[in-house]
Amino acid sequence: MDKEMIEWQFENFNSLCDKAKFLIFKNVVENSANSLNFFSVFDVEDDETRLTPIEQILYISFKIYELETHQKLPRPSFVDMQHPLVCDGNKYIVDFFIDTIIIPDDVCEVSLNKPIIIECDGYDYHSKKEQMNHDYKRENDLKIAGFNVIRFTGSQIYNSPFECVDTVYKQIQYAFKNKEYN
Repeated sequence: MDKEMIEWQFENFNSLCDKAKFLIFKNVVENSANSLNFFSVFDVEDDETRLTPIEQILYISFKIYELETHQKLPRPSFVDMQHPLVCDGNKYIVDFFIDTIIIPDDVCEVSLNKPIIIECDGYDYHSKKEQMNHDYKRENDLKIAGFNVIRFTGSQIYNSPFECVDTVYKQIQYAFKNKEYN
């Protein structure tokens, strides 16, 4: 890897919140025996640094979770960040969007009948009554349009990011078990 690429990666890495950096370093240290290459595993993109801190933490946790023995489970083929949608004439940008999963035994990608939307509700923005009313209307619109919506508070993500990711994986397992894909 050339020097410019390494500098760019460190610049992006330094743009992450402290908790996201901590999760990455903790994982690299714990898995150093496996010779994980930081730059190949945690390729920090500009898009990730534009996420809110709790979104960064959740996204990094998805990357780590997949590395840690969960390759044998049906898993998201791609977790799309800041995904635009239109429901009932309303334009929404959801925090995370999963519409395809990888089935490991067949090593194939399938589309979920009901894509999964993950919303991250930080206290500063989602604690006011007006915003909460908007969030409930938005969630109802998305559910009526056929999406599975999973919401996490900022505290849940900050304190237990892997439990949040595990919840998403359980939804994927449920969809897989009940053949809710094509």
